[in-house]
Amino acid sequence: MILGTISINIVVAIINIVTSILAARVLGADGRGELALILLYPQAIATMGLLGVDRGLSLLSGSKEIMPSLKFVIFLSALITIPVVVIIFYVVQSQISNNSLIELSLIYTAYVPALYVFMYSSAIFNGVGMFKQFNVSKFSFYISYLLVILIFLQILDDFIMVFLYSNLLSSYIAAIISLIFLVKKEGGKNTKVSFYKNIILIFHKSKVYLIPGLLIILTTKVDLMVISDNLDVKYLGIFVVYLAYAHLLGPIEVAVNTHVLHHGINNSIESAIFTIRVTAFILIVGSILLALLAPFAIGLLYGSEYLQEIAVAQILAISAFFYFVSKNVNEYMIGKLLVRQDSISSLIFIVIFIFVSYALMPWYQFSGIAIAMLLANIARFLYIVITFNNRMQVRFSDFLIVDKNDMIRVFSSTRWFK
Repeated sequence: MILGTISINIVVAIINIVTSILAARVLGADGRGELALILLYPQAIATMGLLGVDRGLSLLSGSKEIMPSLKFVIFLSALITIPVVVIIFYVVQSQISNNSLIELSLIYTAYVPALYVFMYSSAIFNGVGMFKQFNVSKFSFYISYLLVILIFLQILDDFIMVFLYSNLLSSYIAAIISLIFLVKKEGGKNTKVSFYKNIILIFHKSKVYLIPGLLIILTTKVDLMVISDNLDVKYLGIFVVYLAYAHLLGPIEVAVNTHVLHHGINNSIESAIFTIRVTAFILIVGSILLALLAPFAIGLLYGSEYLQEIAVAQILAISAFFYFVSKNVNEYMIGKLLVRQDSISSLIFIVIFIFVSYALMPWYQFSGIAIAMLLANIARFLYIVITFNNRMQVRFSDFLIVDKNDMIRVFSSTRWFK
Protein backbone atom coordinates (compact mmCIF):
# COMPACT_ATOMS: atom_id res chain seq x y z
CA MET A 1 0.00 0.00 0.00
CA ILE A 2 2.97 2.30 0.59
CA LEU A 3 4.01 1.73 -3.02
CA GLY A 4 0.49 2.65 -4.11
CA THR A 5 0.69 5.93 -2.21
CA ILE A 6 4.10 6.71 -3.68
CA SER A 7 2.86 5.93 -7.19
CA ILE A 8 -0.17 8.18 -6.76
CA ASN A 9 2.03 11.02 -5.48
CA ILE A 10 4.33 10.73 -8.48
CA VAL A 11 1.42 10.64 -10.95
CA VAL A 12 -0.15 13.64 -9.22
CA ALA A 13 3.15 15.51 -9.49
CA ILE A 14 3.30 14.77 -13.22
CA ILE A 15 -0.29 15.98 -13.69
CA ASN A 16 0.61 19.16 -11.77
CA ILE A 17 3.52 19.75 -14.14
CA VAL A 18 1.22 19.38 -17.15
CA THR A 19 -1.43 21.73 -15.73
CA SER A 20 1.20 24.31 -14.76
CA ILE A 21 2.57 24.28 -18.31
CA LEU A 22 -0.95 24.64 -19.72
CA ALA A 23 -1.76 27.55 -17.40
CA ALA A 24 1.52 29.33 -18.16
CA ARG A 25 1.15 29.05 -21.93
CA VAL A 26 -2.58 29.70 -22.19
CA LEU A 27 -2.75 32.63 -19.74
CA GLY A 28 0.62 34.31 -20.19
CA ALA A 29 2.46 36.00 -17.32
CA ASP A 30 -0.23 38.59 -16.56
CA GLY A 31 -3.09 36.09 -16.71
CA ARG A 32 -1.17 33.52 -14.68
CA GLY A 33 -0.55 36.14 -12.03
CA GLU A 34 -4.22 37.13 -11.97
CA LEU A 35 -5.25 33.48 -11.54
CA ALA A 36 -2.74 33.05 -8.71
CA LEU A 37 -4.12 36.14 -6.98
CA ILE A 38 -7.72 34.97 -7.41
CA LEU A 39 -6.91 31.64 -5.73
CA LEU A 40 -4.44 32.93 -3.14
CA TYR A 41 -6.57 34.17 -0.24
CA PRO A 42 -9.45 31.66 -0.47
CA GLN A 43 -6.96 28.79 -0.53
CA ALA A 44 -4.74 30.18 2.23
CA ILE A 45 -7.56 31.09 4.61
CA ALA A 46 -9.57 27.93 3.94
CA THR A 47 -6.55 25.72 4.58
CA MET A 48 -5.72 27.62 7.77
CA GLY A 49 -9.37 27.16 8.72
CA LEU A 50 -8.82 23.44 9.01
CA LEU A 51 -7.38 24.32 12.46
CA GLY A 52 -5.67 20.92 12.64
CA VAL A 53 -9.10 19.27 12.81
CA ASP A 54 -8.21 16.97 9.92
CA ARG A 55 -5.24 15.58 11.86
CA GLY A 56 -7.26 15.25 15.05
CA LEU A 57 -10.03 13.48 13.14
CA SER A 58 -7.51 11.06 11.64
CA LEU A 59 -6.09 10.29 15.09
CA LEU A 60 -9.48 9.74 16.72
CA SER A 61 -10.76 7.63 13.83
CA GLY A 62 -7.67 5.46 13.96
CA SER A 63 -8.00 4.91 17.71
CA LYS A 64 -11.74 4.22 17.26
CA GLU A 65 -12.63 6.83 19.87
CA ILE A 66 -15.15 8.06 17.33
CA MET A 67 -16.73 6.47 14.25
CA PRO A 68 -17.55 9.42 11.96
CA SER A 69 -20.54 9.13 9.65
CA LEU A 70 -21.56 10.93 6.47
CA LYS A 71 -23.82 13.20 8.52
CA PHE A 72 -20.98 13.96 10.90
CA VAL A 73 -18.55 14.99 8.12
CA ILE A 74 -21.13 17.22 6.44
CA PHE A 75 -22.06 18.89 9.73
CA LEU A 76 -18.41 19.47 10.69
CA SER A 77 -17.66 20.89 7.23
CA ALA A 78 -20.63 23.28 7.40
CA LEU A 79 -19.71 24.34 10.93
CA ILE A 80 -16.26 25.51 9.85
CA THR A 81 -17.23 26.73 6.38
CA ILE A 82 -19.50 29.53 7.62
CA PRO A 83 -16.94 31.59 9.62
CA VAL A 84 -14.16 30.84 7.11
CA VAL A 85 -16.19 32.19 4.19
CA VAL A 86 -16.96 35.38 6.16
CA ILE A 87 -13.23 35.89 6.79
CA ILE A 88 -12.37 35.21 3.13
CA PHE A 89 -14.92 37.80 1.97
CA TYR A 90 -13.38 40.42 4.25
CA VAL A 91 -9.73 39.65 3.39
CA VAL A 92 -10.28 39.41 -0.36
CA GLN A 93 -12.02 42.78 -0.49
CA SER A 94 -9.32 44.41 1.63
CA GLN A 95 -6.28 42.85 -0.08
CA ILE A 96 -7.23 42.85 -3.78
CA SER A 97 -7.77 46.20 -5.49
CA ASN A 98 -9.07 45.04 -8.88
CA ASN A 99 -12.88 44.70 -8.74
CA SER A 100 -13.02 42.01 -11.43
CA LEU A 101 -10.47 39.88 -9.58
CA ILE A 102 -12.33 40.44 -6.30
CA GLU A 103 -15.52 39.11 -7.88
CA LEU A 104 -13.77 36.02 -9.28
CA SER A 105 -12.01 35.35 -5.97
CA LEU A 106 -15.33 35.52 -4.13
CA ILE A 107 -16.84 33.12 -6.68
CA TYR A 108 -13.99 30.73 -6.01
CA THR A 109 -14.88 30.79 -2.30
CA ALA A 110 -17.59 28.29 -3.25
CA TYR A 111 -14.87 25.63 -3.19
CA VAL A 112 -14.51 25.84 0.61
CA PRO A 113 -17.21 23.32 1.64
CA ALA A 114 -15.93 20.86 -0.97
CA LEU A 115 -12.41 21.25 0.43
CA TYR A 116 -13.53 20.47 3.97
CA VAL A 117 -15.62 17.47 2.96
CA PHE A 118 -12.67 16.11 1.00
CA MET A 119 -10.08 16.82 3.72
CA TYR A 120 -12.15 15.39 6.58
CA SER A 121 -13.11 12.29 4.60
CA SER A 122 -9.47 11.77 3.62
CA ALA A 123 -8.44 12.17 7.27
CA ILE A 124 -10.86 9.38 8.23
CA PHE A 125 -9.54 7.14 5.44
CA ASN A 126 -5.99 7.69 6.68
CA GLY A 127 -6.97 7.07 10.28
CA VAL A 128 -8.76 3.77 9.69
CA GLY A 129 -6.29 2.51 7.08
CA MET A 130 -8.46 2.96 3.98
CA PHE A 131 -5.45 3.96 1.89
CA LYS A 132 -6.93 2.86 -1.43
CA GLN A 133 -9.91 5.16 -0.91
CA PHE A 134 -7.58 7.95 0.19
CA ASN A 135 -5.43 7.61 -2.92
CA VAL A 136 -8.37 7.38 -5.32
CA SER A 137 -10.03 10.45 -3.78
CA LYS A 138 -6.81 12.44 -4.06
CA PHE A 139 -6.17 11.30 -7.62
CA SER A 140 -9.75 12.12 -8.65
CA PHE A 141 -9.20 15.84 -8.04
CA TYR A 142 -6.01 16.15 -10.07
CA ILE A 143 -7.05 14.01 -13.02
CA SER A 144 -10.50 15.64 -13.23
CA TYR A 145 -8.86 19.08 -13.01
CA LEU A 146 -6.70 18.31 -16.04
CA LEU A 147 -9.54 16.74 -18.04
CA VAL A 148 -12.00 19.55 -17.27
CA ILE A 149 -9.40 22.14 -18.31
CA LEU A 150 -8.97 20.41 -21.66
CA ILE A 151 -12.77 20.34 -22.16
CA PHE A 152 -13.37 23.94 -21.07
CA LEU A 153 -10.57 25.21 -23.33
CA GLN A 154 -12.73 24.09 -26.24
CA ILE A 155 -15.92 25.83 -25.13
CA LEU A 156 -14.94 28.94 -23.12
CA ASP A 157 -13.26 32.08 -24.45
CA ASP A 158 -12.20 33.50 -21.07
CA PHE A 159 -9.16 31.43 -20.18
CA ILE A 160 -9.00 32.54 -16.54
CA MET A 161 -12.56 31.25 -16.15
CA VAL A 162 -11.43 27.96 -17.69
CA PHE A 163 -8.96 27.32 -14.87
CA LEU A 164 -11.17 28.81 -12.16
CA TYR A 165 -14.25 26.75 -13.05
CA SER A 166 -12.11 23.63 -13.61
CA ASN A 167 -10.69 23.96 -10.11
CA LEU A 168 -14.14 24.48 -8.61
CA LEU A 169 -15.73 21.55 -10.45
CA SER A 170 -12.84 19.22 -9.67
CA SER A 171 -13.06 20.11 -5.97
CA TYR A 172 -16.67 18.94 -5.89
CA ILE A 173 -15.93 15.81 -7.91
CA ALA A 174 -13.27 14.81 -5.35
CA ALA A 175 -15.61 15.67 -2.45
CA ILE A 176 -18.46 13.59 -3.89
CA ILE A 177 -16.18 10.60 -4.50
CA SER A 178 -14.92 10.90 -0.91
CA LEU A 179 -18.47 10.91 0.41
CA ILE A 180 -19.35 7.84 -1.65
CA PHE A 181 -16.40 5.98 -0.11
CA LEU A 182 -17.45 7.23 3.33
CA VAL A 183 -20.97 5.87 2.88
CA LYS A 184 -19.54 2.49 1.92
CA LYS A 185 -17.14 2.45 4.86
CA GLU A 186 -17.84 -0.45 7.17
CA GLY A 187 -18.14 0.10 10.88
CA GLY A 188 -20.79 0.60 13.46
CA LYS A 189 -22.00 3.79 15.04
CA ASN A 190 -20.10 5.35 17.88
CA THR A 191 -21.53 4.25 21.20
CA LYS A 192 -19.04 5.99 23.49
CA VAL A 193 -20.06 9.61 23.14
CA SER A 194 -22.85 11.59 21.53
CA PHE A 195 -22.73 13.30 18.15
CA TYR A 196 -22.11 16.76 19.64
CA LYS A 197 -19.56 15.49 22.14
CA ASN A 198 -17.64 14.11 19.16
CA ILE A 199 -17.32 17.66 17.83
CA ILE A 200 -15.99 18.90 21.17
CA LEU A 201 -13.63 15.92 21.42
CA ILE A 202 -12.21 16.57 17.93
CA PHE A 203 -11.53 20.25 18.60
CA HIS A 204 -9.91 19.34 21.91
CA LYS A 205 -7.64 16.72 20.33
CA SER A 206 -6.83 19.00 17.38
CA LYS A 207 -5.58 22.00 19.32
CA VAL A 208 -2.04 20.61 19.48
CA TYR A 209 -1.92 20.76 15.66
CA LEU A 210 -3.29 24.32 15.37
CA ILE A 211 -0.11 26.39 15.51
CA PRO A 212 2.06 23.95 13.48
CA GLY A 213 -0.67 23.79 10.84
CA LEU A 214 -0.99 27.56 10.57
CA LEU A 215 2.78 27.99 10.27
CA ILE A 216 3.13 25.31 7.60
CA ILE A 217 0.40 26.94 5.48
CA LEU A 218 2.01 30.36 5.90
CA THR A 219 5.35 29.01 4.65
CA THR A 220 3.67 27.96 1.39
CA LYS A 221 1.75 31.21 0.86
CA VAL A 222 3.82 34.01 2.42
CA ASP A 223 5.94 34.42 -0.74
CA LEU A 224 2.87 34.92 -2.92
CA MET A 225 1.36 37.35 -0.40
CA VAL A 226 4.50 39.48 -0.32
CA ILE A 227 4.70 39.60 -4.12
CA SER A 228 1.00 40.38 -4.57
CA ASP A 229 1.23 43.24 -2.06
CA ASN A 230 4.38 44.85 -3.47
CA LEU A 231 4.90 43.98 -7.14
CA ASP A 232 2.90 43.97 -10.35
CA VAL A 233 0.64 40.95 -10.88
CA LYS A 234 2.82 39.90 -13.83
CA TYR A 235 5.62 39.07 -11.38
CA LEU A 236 3.26 36.89 -9.38
CA GLY A 237 2.57 34.89 -12.55
CA ILE A 238 6.28 34.59 -13.38
CA PHE A 239 7.10 33.56 -9.81
CA VAL A 240 4.45 30.81 -9.75
CA VAL A 241 5.87 29.40 -12.99
CA TYR A 242 9.47 29.57 -11.74
CA LEU A 243 8.46 27.88 -8.50
CA ALA A 244 6.80 25.07 -10.45
CA TYR A 245 9.99 24.65 -12.50
CA ALA A 246 12.22 24.69 -9.40
CA HIS A 247 10.04 21.96 -7.85
CA LEU A 248 10.22 19.57 -10.79
CA LEU A 249 12.24 17.29 -8.49
CA GLY A 250 9.34 17.26 -6.02
CA PRO A 251 8.25 13.67 -6.79
CA ILE A 252 11.63 12.44 -5.49
CA GLU A 253 11.17 14.30 -2.20
CA VAL A 254 7.60 13.01 -1.82
CA ALA A 255 8.60 9.41 -2.49
CA VAL A 256 11.57 9.55 -0.12
CA ASN A 257 9.52 11.18 2.66
CA THR A 258 7.30 8.10 2.86
CA HIS A 259 10.32 5.82 3.34
CA VAL A 260 12.09 8.11 5.79
CA LEU A 261 8.93 8.42 7.89
CA HIS A 262 8.70 4.63 7.93
CA HIS A 263 12.35 4.42 9.06
CA GLY A 264 11.60 6.90 11.85
CA ILE A 265 8.62 4.89 13.06
CA ASN A 266 10.75 1.72 13.07
CA ASN A 267 13.83 3.44 14.54
CA SER A 268 15.95 2.46 11.50
CA ILE A 269 18.45 5.31 11.77
CA GLU A 270 21.13 3.78 9.49
CA SER A 271 18.67 3.11 6.66
CA ALA A 272 17.23 6.60 7.02
CA ILE A 273 20.67 8.25 6.91
CA PHE A 274 21.64 6.26 3.82
CA THR A 275 18.38 7.16 2.06
CA ILE A 276 18.72 10.87 2.94
CA ARG A 277 22.39 10.92 1.94
CA VAL A 278 21.85 9.41 -1.51
CA THR A 279 18.72 11.47 -2.10
CA ALA A 280 20.54 14.68 -1.15
CA PHE A 281 23.22 13.87 -3.72
CA ILE A 282 20.61 13.29 -6.43
CA LEU A 283 18.77 16.47 -5.47
CA ILE A 284 21.83 18.73 -5.49
CA VAL A 285 22.90 17.42 -8.88
CA GLY A 286 19.34 17.79 -10.17
CA SER A 287 18.96 21.30 -8.74
CA ILE A 288 22.23 22.47 -10.31
CA LEU A 289 21.17 21.02 -13.66
CA LEU A 290 17.78 22.75 -13.43
CA ALA A 291 19.53 26.05 -12.67
CA LEU A 292 21.97 25.65 -15.57
CA LEU A 293 19.26 24.55 -18.02
CA ALA A 294 16.73 27.18 -16.96
CA PRO A 295 17.44 29.62 -19.85
CA PHE A 296 16.61 26.84 -22.32
CA ALA A 297 14.11 24.66 -20.42
CA ILE A 298 11.78 27.40 -19.19
CA GLY A 299 11.35 28.83 -22.66
CA LEU A 300 10.73 25.34 -24.04
CA LEU A 301 8.22 24.33 -21.36
CA TYR A 302 6.44 27.54 -20.43
CA GLY A 303 7.14 29.95 -23.28
CA SER A 304 9.62 32.72 -24.08
CA GLU A 305 7.57 35.25 -22.10
CA TYR A 306 8.97 33.75 -18.90
CA LEU A 307 12.64 34.23 -19.79
CA GLN A 308 12.83 37.87 -18.70
CA GLU A 309 13.80 37.15 -15.03
CA ILE A 310 15.67 33.90 -15.53
CA ALA A 311 18.15 34.51 -12.69
CA VAL A 312 15.22 34.28 -10.27
CA ALA A 313 14.36 30.81 -11.57
CA GLN A 314 17.98 29.72 -11.10
CA ILE A 315 18.06 30.95 -7.51
CA LEU A 316 14.76 29.19 -6.76
CA ALA A 317 16.11 25.93 -8.24
CA ILE A 318 19.03 25.98 -5.77
CA SER A 319 16.71 27.04 -2.94
CA ALA A 320 14.50 24.02 -3.64
CA PHE A 321 17.41 21.69 -2.78
CA PHE A 322 17.59 23.02 0.80
CA TYR A 323 13.80 22.83 1.08
CA PHE A 324 13.59 19.22 -0.11
CA VAL A 325 16.43 17.89 2.05
CA SER A 326 15.16 19.65 5.17
CA LYS A 327 11.75 18.02 4.53
CA ASN A 328 13.39 14.58 4.22
CA VAL A 329 15.41 14.98 7.44
CA ASN A 330 12.43 16.39 9.32
CA GLU A 331 10.24 13.48 8.25
CA TYR A 332 12.43 11.02 10.16
CA MET A 333 12.01 13.02 13.37
CA ILE A 334 8.24 13.22 12.81
CA GLY A 335 8.25 9.43 12.51
CA LYS A 336 9.80 9.36 15.99
CA LEU A 337 7.04 11.73 17.23
CA LEU A 338 9.45 14.68 17.45
CA VAL A 339 7.36 17.55 16.07
CA ARG A 340 8.47 20.70 17.89
CA GLN A 341 11.22 21.39 15.35
CA ASP A 342 8.60 21.40 12.58
CA SER A 343 6.90 24.52 13.97
CA ILE A 344 10.17 26.24 14.85
CA SER A 345 11.65 25.65 11.40
CA SER A 346 8.50 27.06 9.76
CA LEU A 347 8.67 30.13 11.99
CA ILE A 348 12.35 30.62 11.13
CA PHE A 349 11.51 30.48 7.43
CA ILE A 350 8.63 32.96 7.69
CA VAL A 351 10.52 35.54 9.78
CA ILE A 352 13.69 35.47 7.65
CA PHE A 353 11.78 35.48 4.36
CA ILE A 354 9.66 38.50 5.31
CA PHE A 355 12.59 40.46 6.79
CA VAL A 356 14.98 39.82 3.89
CA SER A 357 12.27 40.38 1.24
CA TYR A 358 11.40 43.83 2.51
CA ALA A 359 15.08 44.66 3.07
CA LEU A 360 16.10 43.73 -0.49
CA MET A 361 13.06 44.70 -2.58
CA PRO A 362 13.91 48.45 -2.69
CA TRP A 363 17.21 47.58 -4.44
CA TYR A 364 16.65 44.20 -6.11
CA GLN A 365 12.83 44.07 -6.44
CA PHE A 366 11.84 40.68 -7.91
CA SER A 367 15.30 39.17 -7.45
CA GLY A 368 15.14 40.18 -3.79
CA ILE A 369 12.21 37.78 -3.29
CA ALA A 370 14.24 34.88 -4.70
CA ILE A 371 17.27 35.73 -2.55
CA ALA A 372 15.02 35.91 0.51
CA MET A 373 13.58 32.49 -0.37
CA LEU A 374 17.07 31.02 -0.71
CA LEU A 375 18.33 32.44 2.60
CA ALA A 376 15.15 31.42 4.46
CA ASN A 377 15.39 27.85 3.14
CA ILE A 378 19.08 27.65 4.05
CA ALA A 379 18.28 28.84 7.59
CA ARG A 380 15.49 26.27 7.93
CA PHE A 381 17.77 23.57 6.52
CA LEU A 382 20.55 24.39 9.01
CA TYR A 383 18.16 24.38 11.96
CA ILE A 384 16.65 21.01 10.96
CA VAL A 385 20.07 19.46 10.32
CA ILE A 386 21.55 20.72 13.61
CA THR A 387 18.47 19.49 15.50
CA PHE A 388 18.73 16.10 13.78
CA ASN A 389 22.44 15.85 14.62
CA ASN A 390 21.84 16.65 18.28
CA ARG A 391 18.80 14.37 18.68
CA MET A 392 20.17 11.39 16.73
CA GLN A 393 23.83 11.79 17.72
CA VAL A 394 25.15 11.75 14.15
CA ARG A 395 27.62 13.95 12.30
CA PHE A 396 26.78 16.33 9.48
CA SER A 397 28.92 14.31 7.06
CA ASP A 398 27.11 11.07 7.95
CA PHE A 399 23.99 11.93 6.01
CA LEU A 400 25.07 14.53 3.47
CA ILE A 401 28.39 13.33 2.03
CA VAL A 402 28.19 10.39 -0.39
CA ASP A 403 31.13 7.98 -0.78
CA LYS A 404 31.94 5.23 -3.27
CA ASN A 405 30.38 2.55 -1.04
CA ASP A 406 27.04 4.35 -1.33
CA MET A 407 27.31 4.28 -5.11
CA ILE A 408 28.17 0.57 -5.06
CA ARG A 409 25.15 -0.09 -2.85
CA VAL A 410 22.87 1.95 -5.10
CA PHE A 411 23.95 0.31 -8.34
CA SER A 412 23.98 -3.19 -6.85
CA SER A 413 20.35 -2.95 -5.74
CA THR A 414 17.18 -1.69 -7.36
CA ARG A 415 15.69 -1.04 -3.92
CA TRP A 416 18.08 1.49 -2.39
CA PHE A 417 15.22 3.05 -0.42
CA LYS A 418 15.20 -0.08 1.72
